[in-house]
Amino acid sequence: WITAIAIELGMRGRIKALCPPDAVSQLSSTLAVKDYVKAWQFCMDNPSPLTHAMAPAIETIPSGIDAVTDSTMDALNLQNNVFKTKGSYLQLNATVSTLLGLFGTISGMMGAFNKMAYSGATGDPAKLAGSISEALVTTWVGLELAISSLCLFYIMTNRTKAAMAGLQNTILRLIGQIDFDSITPD
Repeated sequence: WITAIAIELGMRGRIKALCPPDAVSQLSSTLAVKDYVKAWQFCMDNPSPLTHAMAPAIETIPSGIDAVTDSTMDALNLQNNVFKTKGSYLQLNATVSTLLGLFGTISGMMGAFNKMAYSGATGDPAKLAGSISEALVTTWVGLELAISSLCLFYIMTNRTKAAMAGLQNTILRLIGQIDFDSITPD
């Protein structure tokens, strides 16, 4: 599960996945010639985080730059929340793995103490070894999973933040190409 989430975030959280270069180029060229209908249609026909954020921006062009900026930021927040939700599963896995390791430790130690109490294993380490081994193995596995999940969570969170910043910069650059002076306000 950890690996699947990390792979998905790694693939979908790249700047090229968020802002496909051909989409940037197509939108840039259509916005440069003020063909806003064609730009909007391109966004509808080519789904990506970039086009999902640009479509509402293009729809609100007649309302002015403030409306365009607001709708773009709302769309970017929605895209960002998708990645935050996926990333939070890595953090959840880190927490649950730690607790499962602790649960196994307690279970193994209870077994060791039960053997001491009911089987007379006080002076016989061989009788205690199995329960103590269970406690140590579950602790080790739980910590291994938790540490891996937590490392991946921070790595993926930082990569996604950088990619989202790149997406935001690209969108702001594209919005900068819109000639708001030639648009008749609503």
